[in-house]
Amino acid sequence: MDTKIIRTALVQADIKTEKEENIEKILNYIKNFDADIYCLPEVFSTGFNYKNLAENAESINGETIQKLKETKKTITGTYVEKENQKIYNTAVFVSKGKLLGTYRKVHLFNLEKNVFSPGRCAEVISTKFGKIGFLTCYDIRFPEQARKLVMDGAEILIVPANFPDPRIAHWKLLLKARALENLCYIIAINRVGCDENDSYSGHSLIVNPLGEIICESQDKEEVIIQNINLSEVKAARKKLSYLSDIYLNF
Repeated sequence: MDTKIIRTALVQADIKTEKEENIEKILNYIKNFDADIYCLPEVFSTGFNYKNLAENAESINGETIQKLKETKKTITGTYVEKENQKIYNTAVFVSKGKLLGTYRKVHLFNLEKNVFSPGRCAEVISTKFGKIGFLTCYDIRFPEQARKLVMDGAEILIVPANFPDPRIAHWKLLLKARALENLCYIIAINRVGCDENDSYSGHSLIVNPLGEIICESQDKEEVIIQNINLSEVKAARKKLSYLSDIYLNF
């Protein structure tokens, strides 16, 4: 396989309150669809069920991440992590039974601040698919985080999210902007359904390095499969060379 071509699965799910039910559904999707990398929504195993977040939180060595490892697949998404009495919204990159990288969400939105602790700026993860960085949901409103990841070498930014339906126009605009201004791929995975906080209409999508949406889901549970070609990142950065014109000290 040409490692520059990545068969990507966007797993758009309706996240319920029962953790085991959510995990089982996600694992079935992974089993039934063939892809190089499976991208899951934000807090895919629990949703933002604030009443039960503390009891559903797990360590990085807990059952949820272990089940992802056991698939021997490459999987990304965020879950509710607990460490030293603190709770984090943590993105993981699991591949072939190993945890290759994590990122604890930095920008916390509204009620999240009452439960979660903020993380530190994400680091780029080197993988066989290329160099990958994470932005989690609300992070996309802060362009400096995306730029920092790209200046550190990221070619793909993965965005797990629970982005509410009333602001879905913002979602699309922000993702296109982050892709174009950084000449990178954006792989963004939203959820569908409702919870105690809001309603969600999906529109998981992939944006190419020129800011063009190349696939987009509908308002339903589904898995979207899309190939991306990393050579397009190099081509875009050669054609539009403005990343080399950035003044880092201003």
